[in-house]
Amino acid sequence: MTAPFAIATADNAWFTAVRGYLHATGVCPTDLADKPLTSRSAVEGWLEAGTSRLLVLDGGIPVDPQRLRDDGSTIAARDILEKLQGQSPAVLVVTSSPAATLELERPCITLEKALVLPDRRLRMNRENLLRPLLAMLVDPAFGDPFRIIETEVQSDKVKVWLGVGGATPMLEWNTVSDLSELNQAVRLYDGPEAISGSIHGGEWPGVKPPKNWLELLRTVGGKLFKVLVVDAIGEHLFKKIEAAASGLEGLSFRFVINDTSFYSAPFEASVRYMSEDAPFVLLHAPLVRQVLLNVHIRMPPAVSLIPPGASVLFVRSQMGEFRDAPQAWMNFEGFSFDKLENIDVELEHMKALGAMGRIRLTVANLSEAAPGQAVQMLRDMIDETKPDVLHYSGHAWSDGQRPATLILPGAAANEAMGARLDRVSRFEGLRSTKLVYLSACRGITRGTVQQVVMNGIPYALGFRWSVEDEKAPKFAKAFYDQLCREHSVPRAFQKACRVTWEELTNEDDSPIWISPILLAQPADWAAKYRPEVAPTVVLSG
Repeated sequence: MTAPFAIATADNAWFTAVRGYLHATGVCPTDLADKPLTSRSAVEGWLEAGTSRLLVLDGGIPVDPQRLRDDGSTIAARDILEKLQGQSPAVLVVTSSPAATLELERPCITLEKALVLPDRRLRMNRENLLRPLLAMLVDPAFGDPFRIIETEVQSDKVKVWLGVGGATPMLEWNTVSDLSELNQAVRLYDGPEAISGSIHGGEWPGVKPPKNWLELLRTVGGKLFKVLVVDAIGEHLFKKIEAAASGLEGLSFRFVINDTSFYSAPFEASVRYMSEDAPFVLLHAPLVRQVLLNVHIRMPPAVSLIPPGASVLFVRSQMGEFRDAPQAWMNFEGFSFDKLENIDVELEHMKALGAMGRIRLTVANLSEAAPGQAVQMLRDMIDETKPDVLHYSGHAWSDGQRPATLILPGAAANEAMGARLDRVSRFEGLRSTKLVYLSACRGITRGTVQQVVMNGIPYALGFRWSVEDEKAPKFAKAFYDQLCREHSVPRAFQKACRVTWEELTNEDDSPIWISPILLAQPADWAAKYRPEVAPTVVLSG
């Protein structure tokens, strides 16, 4: 009986090495041919036995039987691939030549189960690479297929990594040096913002999305995804990864931003297909960002669940509720901030979760602070409750570069006061906080990100653009409902984006589903499953 796994090569040393890799992957020694197939006729004989499952093909297999390798020609390898057309075995073609990779990928695309693999990646990663590939091509019993795609943005290049999750290390796959599309995206979304004007009456200069925001997101997101994901991985391999994951919902994407000058690029709008049923990666996969900065106070945990019954401090910062002198708006540094009509809708849902025992809710109603003491009240309540989650609901302001300022009730009826988020994030009571949720306009600016992350808070959620007052509670409700089920911030984030998108009559009615940004520092950001009964403590790395 012919072995179902075989290696086609004329190089005995190469055969011995690859055979060892396959054994380490889990291929049974009795299932793997103990001699190489050195020619097309040998491959034909293997196929005729009717038990073939996987052929590992040396892309440098020579035409001349007197030679061991022919890295300058792919004639023999292409001849074997032609013979495999219409046959059932999976094929893994290994080549050391970039030019040969392009030549051999064409016939592989026409085969049902075939991939081209660079020899250097095979030798570097061995069974860690072969297991997910064999799981995709041959049998899921070999392990988990790739389901994590990580794009690491550096100042002069982008590295793309693949992973399966768990304790298995991420594998560096490719490097992109042409950042022209990325730089263009940054210029579009990081232009100077007009600070003059009045926010009163809904006029909020510099933070509204452009009038053609959806079309622009599709265009920019499509380019970013093609260059930084599909092209970097290889279109054929990416399609196989996507198919093995049963579509985008089975994949997780992360963008690691090492250079914050790229922060404003709309990675959340990454587009796989330009069709109505699957336009944005964000809606079909948990997409989060990680910003690698020097942490000043504490390192974020390796694992960060939000535990059942988590303590949540809801900070209610409403305008115009000054004692004995109510009014519809308040001033801060020349801007007028309106009263938020739906802030208590958000609060009531949190109270309902508290009544069900899903969270332990404490409300910091800053309207109850003594005149001019809202910041002190906020600090005192944070230090007292030491919350797992800090949820701020109110106004915030930033020019897009500096840290956001939380707008709080001030010392007089028509006067608001500011609390810079970078200073709030250093409050002692936030040392064990796992999530800061900013239900505020433009709360997740580049400067805000830097300060929250640098102070070691594992997760930060905010909005790129102005938050529509009537839509913010719907997003928060979807987020916290899912968080209480799975205890995973990334999964709750994905669910909230999806729900708010589905509730729109037309997806361009509101950007509430594309405006949110999630930053995640913990190593378990891509965890796919969370049991209903999660650990009662959060493990620290």
